[in-house]
Amino acid sequence: MNLFSKKNVFCTFAPMMRPSNTTTIAIAILTVCVLSACRTTYHIGNIERKRIVIDNRYDPLIPTSANKIVDTYRVRIDSITRKVIAHATHDMSEEPPGGELANLCADFMVWAAHELGDSCEIGIYNMGGIRASLQQGPITVGDALQVLPFANTISCCILRGSTLMDLFKQMAASGGQAVSRGVRMEIDAHGNLLSATFQGQRIDTTALYRIATIDFLAQGNDKMEALTRHVEYRNIADTRNDTRTLWTAFLRETTDKNGRLLTDTVPRVIRHTSTTP
Repeated sequence: MNLFSKKNVFCTFAPMMRPSNTTTIAIAILTVCVLSACRTTYHIGNIERKRIVIDNRYDPLIPTSANKIVDTYRVRIDSITRKVIAHATHDMSEEPPGGELANLCADFMVWAAHELGDSCEIGIYNMGGIRASLQQGPITVGDALQVLPFANTISCCILRGSTLMDLFKQMAASGGQAVSRGVRMEIDAHGNLLSATFQGQRIDTTALYRIATIDFLAQGNDKMEALTRHVEYRNIADTRNDTRTLWTAFLRETTDKNGRLLTDTVPRVIRHTSTTP
């Protein structure tokens, strides 16, 4: 037996003995019980999101060595991203769902599907996928790619009207998503769908509707599970099917003779502040 002391604290060590199987099992059970008793259970109380703008305020923090690496590619990248493709007559924010930029993104879905040879009539885009606003003035390829930066593809989902209504309810529960021209939705303050029409008509629950969206949403992501309950689904097979390339082409084409971007300012998603509109 060894005896050690420090500041009047004494520790005694006994010779080690090989534990029996029963003792080992008992110790293991006791350990599990103790750990289980000490475990803290966490629950999500609230989720909030905000956009953190990454701009030139962070430039002083970039190491010189990193800048040297980037410089070798900068000229080539800038020759692509600095090309002007349209002009914005005013600022366009990424919020809200029925806003001007959201309308533009949803209309882009229908345009892209037609460009790829599909006759989709309704476009759906998620607000979380719109990552930046458009500022007044020249719109460059780089500006466009900041708005929709992801390498998605265009998909066509044929939904029965009853399923389309389920989709609109799911979109309403999230506060609304971007919808294309011809669609009008009304949502109450609690995220309940009050009404939904297409081309001024109520959704026919027995009819079929062709929905253009991105592959990410067609898989049921962003709480749009109804898109997976399609009668028919097609991810358009075309080498041009890349939303980044199509998006810049769309903005270039959606202009007047002076190159000014044409947009629809009429709200398509109406959110009421009370349950009864």
